[in-house]
Amino acid sequence: MNIRRADLPQIALELRRLGELLITPCPCGSTEYTWLKAHMLSEHIWDATLDMAPGPKAQAFEPRTIAPSQGPDDGREPRPDPDKHAQYHDSARTLWDATRALQGLIDTLRPDQNMPTGPTFTDTEWCAHHLDTLGICEPRNRGDLCRRCYGVRLTTGHLPPHSILIAWRDGTRVTDATLAAAIRAEQARTGKTKAKGKGKRRKAG
Repeated sequence: MNIRRADLPQIALELRRLGELLITPCPCGSTEYTWLKAHMLSEHIWDATLDMAPGPKAQAFEPRTIAPSQGPDDGREPRPDPDKHAQYHDSARTLWDATRALQGLIDTLRPDQNMPTGPTFTDTEWCAHHLDTLGICEPRNRGDLCRRCYGVRLTTGHLPPHSILIAWRDGTRVTDATLAAAIRAEQARTGKTKAKGKGKRRKAG
């Protein structure tokens, strides 16, 4: 049967209901089991169907009385069916396998887990100015700089200030006037006015 995205909440609810049934305390009153300090309904059904398996137990079967209930059977358990335990066992096994497989798949895809980041890279592949200033990776173009950082240093003699890197990162347009003002502000802040390299005047237009 095919399922849709809209079916997932219902699947979750039905799985929760099944889990609750598996650990529901059995009303038979047995004290044989101590896990969860209760004899569970799932355990009772396991043993009841096991008694129905082929062999001496089935041949010598005598219905066991359980807690009194209303009805024509006077609270007696159903007659043996050799296939019931195998069906119960196989269904539980299939559910367990499928649950573990789905859980493992979800664990590898959930966004709140640390996922593999793919191939590893070295700092020699990224713009040194971007790494030192913002800690972000920008591919190198010339020397140890990216295309834009290299272009700014070539034309102005200065590396682009922090504010310019932020503007580039955010997709904000940077004009020549904006760049010049940012460089002057950076010089005033740091007291460094000497350009690195000759610097070339930008062509008009």
